[in-house]
Amino acid sequence: MERIDYAREHDLTIEEVRACPSFSHFTDEQAQQVIETLKTFTKIVFDFHKKTGSKFGKHLKKPYLKGIEIH
Repeated sequence: MERIDYAREHDLTIEEVRACPSFSHFTDEQAQQVIETLKTFTKIVFDFHKKTGSKFGKHLKKPYLKGIEIH
């Protein structure tokens, strides 16, 4: 599996969206909607994290995280 550069400083491109088999048939407009949706979702999560800090999720025990990989 390819490593993801989480420090990237540019938006996802239409070509990168289409590189995912689930989106390979998307038009430019549909791929752009995916990009905008991901940006919106990311902003919501980031703003929530800023508001709650690292308090959220501390009650979860490690068994809940079993099988989750972060690269």
